[in-house]
Amino acid sequence: MPKDYPTFEISKDDNKIKQQLRLLHDWGECVYFSEPESLSNLIIVDPKFLVKGILADLFRSESNVASKREHGIVKHSDLSFIWSQFKDLSKSDSLCSNFLSILEKFGVCFVVNEDKEKPFKEQRTIIPSLLPDKSSSSSSLFNQQLNEKFNRIWPKMKPFDQPIEIERIVKFDPTVPDELVSRLLVLVHSMTQEQLVWKNDVVLFKKGENIQSYIRVESSLSRFIVTIRGLDYQKCKDFMDWIGSQFDQVISKYKSITKKEMIRSPHSYSTEIEIEDVQEDYKSNNGQSLICPETHLPINSEKLLFNSGLIDKTRKKGFFFFFFFFFFFFFFFFF
Repeated sequence: MPKDYPTFEISKDDNKIKQQLRLLHDWGECVYFSEPESLSNLIIVDPKFLVKGILADLFRSESNVASKREHGIVKHSDLSFIWSQFKDLSKSDSLCSNFLSILEKFGVCFVVNEDKEKPFKEQRTIIPSLLPDKSSSSSSLFNQQLNEKFNRIWPKMKPFDQPIEIERIVKFDPTVPDELVSRLLVLVHSMTQEQLVWKNDVVLFKKGENIQSYIRVESSLSRFIVTIRGLDYQKCKDFMDWIGSQFDQVISKYKSITKKEMIRSPHSYSTEIEIEDVQEDYKSNNGQSLICPETHLPINSEKLLFNSGLIDKTRKKGFFFFFFFFFFFFFFFFF
């Protein structure tokens, strides 16, 4: 095994070379990323090496390797065991760091936020697809502790300091691929709150604005449910829109899958109504004709849109009617 591996330098101004490398990457002829800068001087000339070597070694089923990624978490100090073929290289840590960065680009894993300022060997990486399911949180002490933390940070009832709560559903057709969930979790991981992330669930926190989001996957219904809590309605709405943009970025890689934004019926937990239908009722029928498809009970489309962060405020018809009624009554009675 050689003591080093070939390196090269690309000038920051040499955009033509970078453009050609990106084109070869898109064609599947090599693996190359111009960002972050740490990857800009690294080319994997054979993409099979990434799949059959780096990725395959990380997911090996042997018990001695599987134990190094327990609960979907890998200690960087164990990478020399997992990728043992590189442990004797003079820049082994740097190479392993680059491998992890490449795998993050493909939505496979991410470095724990709280560890990023630590030395490389003291850091940990999370592999979302290997994380436990939240629904099986009682299966181990690790999951029990994680679930207890979740109940503290995301109580069933919204707290007093977060009076606003909005919700939307992202429905996929025909189904929600596991790798799509993993890609999304990797994409939003920088906002993960206190490592509250499972295979199909994550709690996000927007610092400085006291806004939280709980994103959960219901695979049997092919849908994500996104709930936002906060103090300011507009900021909650903006955060919801940002999460929607992350969905768009992920789904752009899947040409055979379509998504629709839905709103849950207030009369049936598993019944969704297309946002377009709710908006149409709100605009053309004054929010009076929408019916729950399951229970056939009437639905206030205006309130539904407001609770989903799709309109800024409700129309206070009742208030103005009362105001003018009171004004004319007062005027005629006393004058």
